[in-house]
Amino acid sequence: MVNLLKIFSSIALFTYLSFSSSTVRGQISFGQSQNFAFQVKQVDEFIERFNGQKNTVLLEYMRTYYPEDKMERYELLTTLFNHQDSTWDLNLVKAFLRDVNNPEQPTYLDYYDQDWYAQLDCEVIYRGQNQPMSLFLAIESSPDLASEWVIKGVKADFLCLPELENSKNMLNPVSHATDFMNLHKLFEQPEFARGYMHKNFQGNLLTLFYHELSEDRLKLKEIRKISYHFLQIRNWIFTVSQFRRPGRNSGWLIDSLSPMTEAEKSRYRLQELFLD
Repeated sequence: MVNLLKIFSSIALFTYLSFSSSTVRGQISFGQSQNFAFQVKQVDEFIERFNGQKNTVLLEYMRTYYPEDKMERYELLTTLFNHQDSTWDLNLVKAFLRDVNNPEQPTYLDYYDQDWYAQLDCEVIYRGQNQPMSLFLAIESSPDLASEWVIKGVKADFLCLPELENSKNMLNPVSHATDFMNLHKLFEQPEFARGYMHKNFQGNLLTLFYHELSEDRLKLKEIRKISYHFLQIRNWIFTVSQFRRPGRNSGWLIDSLSPMTEAEKSRYRLQELFLD
């Protein structure tokens, strides 16, 4: 009798979790077909496996080669973690697995969920200079379930508005006495426009991004990394990244997990995802 989770990884986390899992009979070969079955090749496959759908590649593999052994959703969920990270909080992971796999009220993911986001870390060319930029995308759906990915946030330090400084480029306190005739300076020297705005003005970075894009001053050089932020599960947030490596524990895997209240999620959307 070989513990099922030992075919996933030998690290402490999944040995620890395996105490409550099922077992398989016989020795499983570690061939290429098994690696392919266990790898999470697409985010859609991640969602299917998270939900325990019966038509996943991994379950079909198990039914074909090990028909007497049943792989439950609990085991499927453990295959979705990055096993090579030795810093996992074991109790936290177990609490998460219990929550989402609660037999009375299980939690599932859906492509049409409104609170999961793709993060694209890019390199762009802006005014002739290479610059890092992150775009945050979400699914937008119409009533007939037609859907598309749309940009909802952007992080680009090179687009940040300048800090407000003491400057002569302002509307002085007696401008009204001259019918604001000095306003023309704003339009003649737009690079000093920040000095004419109120002190709490932050602007909308997404609008600025759109403006620079429409003016043909931004060019995409490459997408360096893609990750996903899942906030739709009550009291939890986790991120998923792609791990390109040989072996079974590869592909799109959970690389961070945190308990989080709704108030904390609101701050996360603003501070980490830069959503407008």
